[in-house]
Amino acid sequence: MPDTRPDIAKQARDLADQLLASGLSPQQVIDAITGEAGKVVPLRVRRAPSYAEPPDVVRHFRVRVDIDGATPPIWRRLELRGDLRLDQVHEVLQHAFGWTNSHLHAFRTSNDPLVDRFITQFDLEEGEEGVLETEIRLDQVLAEPGDRLHYEYDFGDSWDHTATVEQVLPDDPGAPAARVLDGRRACPPEDCGGVHGYHEMLEGMADPSAADDWLRRRVDRLPEDFEPDEFDLASHDAAVRSSLRLAHSAVLPDEPSDDFADLVRRTPWGSMFALPELIASAELRAEPRCTREQRLDLVAPYLLLLDLVRRDGVPLTQAGYLKPEIVTTLAEALGREDSWGKANREDLTPPVARLRQTATAMGLIRKYRGRLLLTPQGRAVAGDAEGLWSVIASSLPRGQQPAERHAGVLALLAVAAGQDPYEVLTTAGPQLMEEAGWRRRDGEPLDGHDVFDLGRATVEVLWVVNRERRRGAVLPAARELARAALAHEGR
Repeated sequence: MPDTRPDIAKQARDLADQLLASGLSPQQVIDAITGEAGKVVPLRVRRAPSYAEPPDVVRHFRVRVDIDGATPPIWRRLELRGDLRLDQVHEVLQHAFGWTNSHLHAFRTSNDPLVDRFITQFDLEEGEEGVLETEIRLDQVLAEPGDRLHYEYDFGDSWDHTATVEQVLPDDPGAPAARVLDGRRACPPEDCGGVHGYHEMLEGMADPSAADDWLRRRVDRLPEDFEPDEFDLASHDAAVRSSLRLAHSAVLPDEPSDDFADLVRRTPWGSMFALPELIASAELRAEPRCTREQRLDLVAPYLLLLDLVRRDGVPLTQAGYLKPEIVTTLAEALGREDSWGKANREDLTPPVARLRQTATAMGLIRKYRGRLLLTPQGRAVAGDAEGLWSVIASSLPRGQQPAERHAGVLALLAVAAGQDPYEVLTTAGPQLMEEAGWRRRDGEPLDGHDVFDLGRATVEVLWVVNRERRRGAVLPAARELARAALAHEGR
């Protein structure tokens, strides 16, 4: 008969591995497994986080959230509606304290290392299994005064926060979903070494003469206006009230395109930064409203060019330009204006030259032995407005380098928001690119012309399709095309 007794040694090894993985030292692992007299205590296994079913009635929680171990205390008093999801609570906590959402985070219902944390969407994509924070409401983990929820931000510095329920309030339909009622002291700077490193920095600020060179360099990197004892209730409350509007889940498409997602990862998030505001204005989660006729009109110049080329190709002049009659035909399709003059020479009619250049760059046409010919992709979508729409959307943003594509993303966001891409890139562009970490090769900040040059390849396609640009307007179909380009479903 086989031995069905549990393998105690294997259980002990598994438990030790779990405890070490949770961050305990070897001695702490030994203490956890053995008693004071060195006797083996009952083995404990890893458990899923505990949570209740959503209650029938929504209530509000008044909570005090402290940064664990901070001396003097750093805390915020918040009022939170119980039906907020934990990912939304994360956004609120970031703004309530002043973090920049530049690191990973996790919620726990217990400080016991054997109780699993709720996992984030990032964890899920990395292959972890568990309970998603997006599926859990605040009132499923908090219920009564004294209940606690643990929140860790930045697994390197390990900023541990404890939210303690002070009062449970009835629902007030007129109250905001989240607000800051009180608090003390400024948020510590990011990447300063956690509570211990921050305390060292405070000591260095108080007595610079006693600090060593390494500590003085860290203190020197602090913002000039950093005041550790400062807390501005009004600004923190305003940031929290807007945080849910700017939460990733509220403004990003379900599957952002790779370049868009990369730009978001590189950029700090919050109401104090320019990118989240631009993304919110772009209304990327809006339902498509354009008709087939509006889409057809948007891509009509490209359709016409492909139609002219697809028979036997278009012969070029000896200098390599489109012939006058072709230029005039395309100029009419582009909404010819008086400033274009006769519109019969490609080199003197920039909109026509731009149409040809962007069609070539997108792989729709090619030059061969003095003629323009369709590429296989061009033949596949010639006469097919919907197919051409998808090809254009999937080709954007354009650029060989990440900085070019990121500037192109900003241009797409501008059009999706109904704004002139040139205006956004040349005015707000430097700040947007700076927040994403982009500078010139010599280390100097980018200016508006730099940013426009980086995004030019994307902007020129947008100028072709959005022929209302000179009046500062953006066609609804152009906004929809830009939104499609920023989402994987546009590919």
